[in-house]
Amino acid sequence: MKIGAIVPSAGPLPQLLGVAEMARSAEEAGAASLWVSDHVVLSKESLADYPYSKDGNLTWDAKGDYFEALSMCAYIAGVTQQCEIGTAILVLPQRNVIQTAKEVATIDALSQGRLVLGIAAGWNRVEMESLGYHFATRGKRMDEMIQVLRECWTGQPSAFNGQHVHLPGNLLLFPRPVQQPGPLMMVGGMTAVAVRRAARLGDGWLPLMFIDRWEGDQLAAMSHLMRSESEASGRDTKLRWTLKLHCPPDHVDQIPARLEEIARLGFDEVIIEAPFASGIDAASTVIADTVAAWS
Repeated sequence: MKIGAIVPSAGPLPQLLGVAEMARSAEEAGAASLWVSDHVVLSKESLADYPYSKDGNLTWDAKGDYFEALSMCAYIAGVTQQCEIGTAILVLPQRNVIQTAKEVATIDALSQGRLVLGIAAGWNRVEMESLGYHFATRGKRMDEMIQVLRECWTGQPSAFNGQHVHLPGNLLLFPRPVQQPGPLMMVGGMTAVAVRRAARLGDGWLPLMFIDRWEGDQLAAMSHLMRSESEASGRDTKLRWTLKLHCPPDHVDQIPARLEEIARLGFDEVIIEAPFASGIDAASTVIADTVAAWS
């Protein structure tokens, strides 16, 4: 089981500590992969539908910096040597499919095949509708986009006329990604709908857990569903499982104790939230200790 790390893309740390410095230190500490999160636009009004807090409100300052995810991936690729770079999670159905295909192929080509695309349908209605896409149809649009992205990465995609995504014929879209048929698309989510999408259409599954409010029974239930759905689709041996594990600074000592349980459920990788707020040295130590604890 590999150990990856989150590189903060929101708040003051990207500029206070430096994205390059955080990324290089994490790679040097042994992180096999580095991951960034995604939001394009947020609302001034308070929300009530954020799925990862008790009251539905954001757990970060919406007026703080939030750097664009694929731009972050490109930058991190340029300052690291061999680690994978990924999105956890890119909100796919609020993006133009051709533009996304081009950006992803460019990053993968220039990084020599190090990009992993974590994707999900998203939860923020205001954000998605501000970008010009219907929130209610995001799931069906995402399904079509997954198919079209793979077609675009051939360089000469066939025409596609879906319910929500359309692609004219005779297009040329180069460069192609180094990875063929394209970077892995890891579908995120802890709902039954998301898990079935990952098993049916994705190259892997990328759920999220919080170590300070660990829900092992839920993770085990979703893991069982993922395995059964993958087997039913004839794809169980081909899919990668990666768990994104959020860890408040005062709970990072609990990470090593959870690794055995996570591995036993069948995960190939864990992405940890190292305490960069406590400084680069502190974060590097946690990453190195986690890698050492598992190896």
